[in-house]
Amino acid sequence: MAKDVDNVSTVKLIDALKRAADSYGAANGKRRILERLKSGELHAFGFRKHSNKLIPIPPQFWQDKQVDHPIDYGGLPYRQVYIDWAEGSARWDWNDDDDAMFGIRLAQEDFDKLLPPGSIGASPVGKDAMKPKDWLTAEVKRVKVEHETVPSSKTGFAQLLEDRIEAAARRGEVTKPVRYRHIVNNLEAWGLWPISSV
Repeated sequence: MAKDVDNVSTVKLIDALKRAADSYGAANGKRRILERLKSGELHAFGFRKHSNKLIPIPPQFWQDKQVDHPIDYGGLPYRQVYIDWAEGSARWDWNDDDDAMFGIRLAQEDFDKLLPPGSIGASPVGKDAMKPKDWLTAEVKRVKVEHETVPSSKTGFAQLLEDRIEAAARRGEVTKPVRYRHIVNNLEAWGLWPISSV
């Protein structure tokens, strides 16, 4: 990729699948993403849990993957074990390390080119868009009511909320996204941590 990997703007695979499904339908959206991954037009990166360090995933990694199986078994030369499309993650042995679970992110710029005209970029901010603190408060309450499993650490929880508020900002539901460092530094002040206290 021409850009410095550390500066590539990315979107989580699971969020990309949702956006592609909105534009093309679930099966066709996944197929379009997979075709671009196999051709190398869409760049993918792996990252370890609780880490933002991106590791490029070569196009060859995707060659034996199919769109209609939630878990695909693979083999050499990249020794992948499976892709979990529903979770947007992969487990494989990289550089002879132990098998490790990686999240998968796609290059945002490449992914945006895959979407139909008019769906690229952020949605206009809606007149009822909420301020970040108010949106996050409502989201944490929803998570608690629905008994959703969340990371046990404050940092992990903040990273989860960062991903969600970014998606909400693209939909025009929030005035602006905020980064996880801002979230983690304010969770207690906002009365959102520990989550059991909400």
